[in-house]
Amino acid sequence: MNESADVVYDLDLITEADVLREMQDTGFQVKLIEKQEQAVDRVLFNVGGMTCTSCSSAIESVLGTTEGVLEIAVNLALEKATIKYDSNKTGVRTLIKEIEDLGFTASLASPDVDTTAQDREVELAKTKRILYVCLVVNVILMTIMALGHDGELGHMMHEGVFGGVSFMNFLEWLVATPIQFWVGRKFYTGAYAAMRHRRPDMNVLVVLGTTAAYIFSCFSILHGAQNPEYTPIVFFDMSSMLIPIILFGKFLETLAKRKTGDAITKLLQLRSTTAVLVELDKFNNIVEEKVIEVDLIQKNDLLKVVPGGSIPSDGEVILGKSTVNESMLTGESMPVQKGPGSKVIGGTINLNGMLVLKATQVGNNSSLSQIINLVSEAQTNKAPIQQIADRTSAYFVPVVVTLALLTFSGWFYVASNGLVDLPPGNSPLLFSTIFAISVVVISCPCALGLATPTAVMVGTGVGAQNGVLIKGASDLEKAHTITCVIFDKTGTLTMGDPSVNKTYILDPNLTEKDFYKFMGAAETGSEHPLSLAITKEAKRLGITHFSGVTNFQNEPGMGVECSVEGHHILVGNVSLMKANNVLVSGKALDILADSSYTTILGAIDNRLCGAICISDSLKPEAPAAIMHLKKMGIECWMVTGDRQATAEAVAEELGLEDHVMAEVKPSEKSAKVKELQQKGHVVAMVGDGINDSPALAQSDVGIAIGAGTDIAISAASIILIRNNLLDVITAIDLSKKTFSRIRLNFLWACIYNFFSIPIAAGLLYPTYHVQIPPMVAGVCMAFSSVSVVASSLLLKRYKKPVLDIYNGPVEFPEPDPTDERIRIN
Repeated sequence: MNESADVVYDLDLITEADVLREMQDTGFQVKLIEKQEQAVDRVLFNVGGMTCTSCSSAIESVLGTTEGVLEIAVNLALEKATIKYDSNKTGVRTLIKEIEDLGFTASLASPDVDTTAQDREVELAKTKRILYVCLVVNVILMTIMALGHDGELGHMMHEGVFGGVSFMNFLEWLVATPIQFWVGRKFYTGAYAAMRHRRPDMNVLVVLGTTAAYIFSCFSILHGAQNPEYTPIVFFDMSSMLIPIILFGKFLETLAKRKTGDAITKLLQLRSTTAVLVELDKFNNIVEEKVIEVDLIQKNDLLKVVPGGSIPSDGEVILGKSTVNESMLTGESMPVQKGPGSKVIGGTINLNGMLVLKATQVGNNSSLSQIINLVSEAQTNKAPIQQIADRTSAYFVPVVVTLALLTFSGWFYVASNGLVDLPPGNSPLLFSTIFAISVVVISCPCALGLATPTAVMVGTGVGAQNGVLIKGASDLEKAHTITCVIFDKTGTLTMGDPSVNKTYILDPNLTEKDFYKFMGAAETGSEHPLSLAITKEAKRLGITHFSGVTNFQNEPGMGVECSVEGHHILVGNVSLMKANNVLVSGKALDILADSSYTTILGAIDNRLCGAICISDSLKPEAPAAIMHLKKMGIECWMVTGDRQATAEAVAEELGLEDHVMAEVKPSEKSAKVKELQQKGHVVAMVGDGINDSPALAQSDVGIAIGAGTDIAISAASIILIRNNLLDVITAIDLSKKTFSRIRLNFLWACIYNFFSIPIAAGLLYPTYHVQIPPMVAGVCMAFSSVSVVASSLLLKRYKKPVLDIYNGPVEFPEPDPTDERIRIN
C-alpha cells in the first residue's frame, strides 16, 4: 500500500548499493528513503542452572535465532554468556526473558564484582545443607536395615503389613519420595526445559534413570498390595542414594570449577579501596593530605603511597625513589626500581620508599580494570575446538537413551529365555532394568563440555599472572600452532631508546647547533623513536625552544617534510631525498655505507646539510629468545625500515642472517606477513602496537610487546605487559601447554564414555559376571566431571621457561617530558 520495503541485510556479505541494484534489476524504480544504522551492543550475563554442554548449546541455539542477536558465546565453566546484539531490534530484558524461558537464570554481570562467584557460594551452601539432610536420612535408613536383617526385628520389618508389602517397603518409599521430587527437583526443571526446546541434556538422563526406578518400584508396591503372595521388587534406594550421589558429584565439580576462576578473583582483590590525596607547595613539600575512596581519584591527582602500600592508580612518579613489586601483573619476580619519571601500575605494591605520583589513567581506563575486562572476555569466548563437544552433545543423550532401551530389550530377552545365569533373587525384569538404568546414569556429557572451557579459563588466568594477556580463546588456540615469528626491529628487538652517536655537517656555512635547530623542530611532530633521538640530541646541545612547524607531512618509511621559519626541511632516508630531487653527495654515500648505524639525512631548502648516525642497542635477551624459538622449531624473521646493510648487521648479531626484511615501510609490513602466510606458515607478528597495527592485524597472532599501562591495543591478539622478548616464548609455550591439557581432557572424556557405557550395559557379564549397580554408575559419572576439572587445574602449576639472561645494573631514568613510552627497568 505504501509502496515501500524494509530490507535487512548483512554488511559483511552485501552492500547497500548491491541491494539497490538487485531490486532495480527486477524492473522497478527504487529509491532509498531511510537508512537505519545497526546499533551494535554487547552484554555479559551470569547464567545459572547449566549442568552440561547440552545446556550451553541450547542457549546458543535458541538465542542465536532470536531477532537482533548477532553473536552469542556461552561458557559452561564460567557460567557466563556474551551476547552481541542490535539494540534497534532487541534489548537486555528480552534476552534475559529468552534465557529464563529455557529454564535457566540470567542476570547482568558486573565487571567490578564477581557476582557469579557470589551466587555460586550461595548455591554451594544450599547444596551442602541438602546433602547433610540426605546423609542423615540414609544413615538412619541403612542402620534400620542392618538391625532388621535378622531376628525378631527383621521378621517384623519384612513381614507383609498390607498384602505383600512390608513395613520396610513403606519406609523406603517414605524416604525416597521427598528425595526424588524435592532434592531432585532441579533435575526435573532442567529436564523439562531441555525437552521443551528439544535439546536433551544430563538432566534428562538423571530423570530418566531415577524416575524409571521410582515408578517401577511404585507399581511393584501397588501390585504387592493387591496380591499378598507377591513380594514387591523395589529400587527406592536409587532415589534415596543415587540422586544425592549425583548431587554430591555436581557439588565437587562446582568446588573445582571455582578454583579455575581464581585469576579474576585475585585481580579484583588487587584493587585498592582508598588513596591518599595530597597537595604540594612550590618546593614540592606536602602541605595537605586527605584520604579518599579510590573511585574518586581523578586524572592528574597527586597521590602519596607509603612503603608497603598498594599503588591506587596508574601514574607517573613525581617524588621519591622506591622498588615496586609488579609480579602480580607482569610476572616479573624481581622488584622494579622506580624514581621520578617512572611509570607505575595501579594494584602493584610499593616496597621500601615513599612515593608521590600523578594519576594518569583512572577508573575503567586503568591498567587493572582493562586487564580484568580482557581476561573476563577471553575466558567467556569459545575456542574453535569446543565445537567438537558442541556437535557431540546434540546427539549424545538420544544415543544413550537408545542404547539403554536396546540394553534392556537384549538382556530381558536373554534372561527370559534362560540363556544367562541370573544373580540370586533377580528376575529377568529386575536384571535387565539394572543394566538399562546403569547405562543412563553412567553416561556423562559434562566431561566433554568442561574439557575446553576449564583449561582455557586456567590458561588465560595463568597468563595474566605472568604478564601475558590473551584476548580470546581462539587466539590462545592459534598461538600453539605458530610456525613463524616476525619481529619488528626498533623497540622490539632493540631497546627502543636510540641515541645519536655521530653528526656530520655537510654544509660549511652551518653550525651543528643551527643544524639541530631545524632538524629538532621538524621531528617534534613525529613519535618515531629515531625522531625522539634527534630531539633529545638537540636539547643536549642547549636548544630548549623549537620554532613553529608548518606544512608538516609524515612520509611513512621515508621521513618527514615540513617548513620551519620559512625554510623547506627534509629529514629522512635516501629515498626521501631522491623523491625531492636532493643531491646526495659522495661523502654522504660513504657515511651511509657504515652499517653500524642507522643514518638519517637532513636537507634545508633541498640542499643536503648533514647526516645523523643513530644507534639502538639490542635487548640483552634478544639473541637467547631467537635461539630458543628456533629450538622450538619456529622460523624467525626480522622486519625493519632500515637500509639493507644496517639491517643485515643487526640480523647477524641475532643469528638471522638469511631471515631479514629491510627497507620495508610500515604500510608494507602486512604484505610481508601475507607472503609468509601464503607459503603455509602460521605467522605471529611481534611489535609495539603503534606503527605495526596493520601487520599485527594481518598476522594469525598479533603480539604487542612492552604495553605497560597501554593494555587496549586493539590490533593485537596477545598483549605482553613487560618489554621483554622472553614473554613471547612464554605466550607460545603457555598456549602449547594449555592445548595439550585440552587434548588430554578430551581423550579422557571420550575414553571414559567409550569404555564405561559398554561395561554398564553388561559387556563383561557373560564372562566375568560383572554388573555395575546404578549407585556405582552415579559415582563414576561424578568422578569423570571432577577429574576433567582437576586436570585443568594442574595448569595452575605452570612455570614459564627460564633462560639465563644477563641483567645489568639498574639506573633511574632522567625524566623526559617527550617520552610517552613505558620504561621497565
